Amino acid sequence: MEHLSKLDFTPLNVSGENYVSWTMDVKIHLTSKKLRMAIVKENLLNEAQKAEAMILIRRHLDEVLRLDYSSIEDPQILWDAMASRFDHQKTILLPEARNKWIHLRFMDFKTVNEYNSEVCRIKSTLEFCGEKLTDAEILEKTYSTFPASHMILSQQYRAKNYTQFSELVTVLLLAEKNLDLLLKNNQARPIGTRPLAEANLVNQNPQPLLEANLVNRNNRGGGRGRGGGHVPYNRPPNGPPQYGQRGNMPRGGNNGRPRGAQQNRAPNQNQNQNRDTCHRCGGTGHWSRTCCARNVMVGGVNNNAPPKTNLVEIDVLNEEPIARLPNLGTSDPMTQFGI
Repeated sequence: MEHLSKLDFTPLNVSGENYVSWTMDVKIHLTSKKLRMAIVKENLLNEAQKAEAMILIRRHLDEVLRLDYSSIEDPQILWDAMASRFDHQKTILLPEARNKWIHLRFMDFKTVNEYNSEVCRIKSTLEFCGEKLTDAEILEKTYSTFPASHMILSQQYRAKNYTQFSELVTVLLLAEKNLDLLLKNNQARPIGTRPLAEANLVNQNPQPLLEANLVNRNNRGGGRGRGGGHVPYNRPPNGPPQYGQRGNMPRGGNNGRPRGAQQNRAPNQNQNQNRDTCHRCGGTGHWSRTCCARNVMVGGVNNNAPPKTNLVEIDVLNEEPIARLPNLGTSDPMTQFGI
C-alpha cells in the first residue's frame, strides 16, 4: 500500500484489464511534463527527456511486466511493446461493451449517479474499441427506459429537447434530491403533529444562579459550618444595633444575634430566677409558671408576711377561694387546727 500511495495512477496489470485507462493516464502525465513526443517514432527529444519518460512508464507497470521488459531503454519501443501485447483488448472488450449497451436500462439503477457512471464507462470502452456513442443515442436510451410509473416525467423531459446528456443528468439529480427531501419530511412525524422540544434545550437568557456557599467577606464568621453566616445590619447613629429580621437568616443561623448571645442567655435567666419571688406560693428560686404547689396558704408560708392576716385557701387550678378560716393569733399551722 505504501508503494501504491507514491504512484500517480494505477499500474498496468499483467492481464491487461486496465490497459485502456492506463494508456490514457500515461499520455496525460507525459503531456503535463512536455514529454508526449517520447512515445512517438522519430522524436527529437534528448537522452535526459527520454530517460524521464522511461521512468514514468516503468514506475506504473506491474512487477512482472517490469522484469519482462527490463532490457528496453527507449520509451517509444516500450510503448509499442505494450501495445502489441495488449492491443488485442479491443477485440475482447468490444462484444462485452456492446452487450452492456444493449441491455442498459435507467430503471435498473437506484440512483442517477450509478446510471451516469455506467453510461460513461460503456461509452469510453466503445470509443477505445473504435465505436462512438452520440448524446442523441444516450438521451433516447434514457427516455425509453424510464419506469412505467414515471411515464409522464419521461414525456416531459423529452419535450424539453435536451441536446446533451449532461443537461439531462443535472435535472435528474436535482429532482432526485428534492424527492429525497420530501420523503424525509413526510416520515419525520405523523401528519398534523408538531415537533417535540429538544431534550437539551438551552435558555437563551439564563438567570444567574446564586452560589450555595456564597460568603460575604465583610462579615464576621466566614460563613463556615452550620449557622456560621450572619446577616449584615446597619447600626443607627444613636442607638443599639438593629439585626436582620427573622426568616431572612441562613439555615441554622443565630437569627440576627451577635456571636455569644445564645451562650449568655442561660446565666442571666438563672440570676433573675434567684432574685424574683413566686407570685403563687411566695417562695424564691422559681417563678409562678414553674411552681409545683397545688393548694397554698397565702400569707402563712411566707415568713415575711405580717403575723395577722386573713388566711384564705385557694385552689391553684381554679384560682377561687374555698373557705375562710379564723385567725387564731399564732403562726404555727399545727396550733391553728388544734393539733
